[in-house]
Amino acid sequence: MESVKRATKFQNLDSKKPIIVFWLVVLIVNVSFYIMNLYGGINFHVGMSSELNGITTLSIVGSNIVPITVYFIVYCYEMYYETFPIAISFSVTRKDFFKSLLINNILTTFIFALIQGILLKIDPIFVNAIGRETLTDFALFNTNTDNITFIIFSLFIGFLTFISLTNIIAALNYKFGFKIWIVFGIVFYFFTTNRIGMIIVKSIESILMTRMDLHQLLKLGIIITICYAFGYLLTINTIIKNKVA
Repeated sequence: MESVKRATKFQNLDSKKPIIVFWLVVLIVNVSFYIMNLYGGINFHVGMSSELNGITTLSIVGSNIVPITVYFIVYCYEMYYETFPIAISFSVTRKDFFKSLLINNILTTFIFALIQGILLKIDPIFVNAIGRETLTDFALFNTNTDNITFIIFSLFIGFLTFISLTNIIAALNYKFGFKIWIVFGIVFYFFTTNRIGMIIVKSIESILMTRMDLHQLLKLGIIITICYAFGYLLTINTIIKNKVA
């Protein structure tokens, strides 16, 4: 238990500064986008936009999903390529490292969901202030009709699902090196060049982009559980590398 606490404390301290810097940069970019849309003219759109019945709706904060996704990918890779070897060198067992990784994943995704959820609720105020129609439908939730608790919870589950999947990719990449990308390439080719693969892709997209309800929560909960179970098996059977390929 003490080993888990030490690993969790180390990971939380290591994550604190990057999270603060990330959101400061994102907020600066968001403000810049509001200003650009204000002075760019009615046909100028910077951010996430959608057209419905000839009317373009806009969400500045909605575009944060792209950098958030990139952050999660880098975060998962750093967990294995940097934090994992250091933790093991401090006599933390692989099992305890994974437990602390899971705790850190949950805390990180909740913080991101909390901040992004609040910003999404505030976003329409500023979008309307610059004379634009607000984009409110984000598949998992609607910022106009759903309360902030539901939005934050939906984001949290969505982020945790994505990070659990990315965690597997990072773990596989660390364990097998560059060779795993050959496998990823074959899988990607299969999914994008034949009917069966496209059906699978559409099914996955449907699962991930459906409004959050009890049934959706159950499906995503199963995905998260399977991903972390597989990630656990990978982690406890991974040899620390002196030089990562």
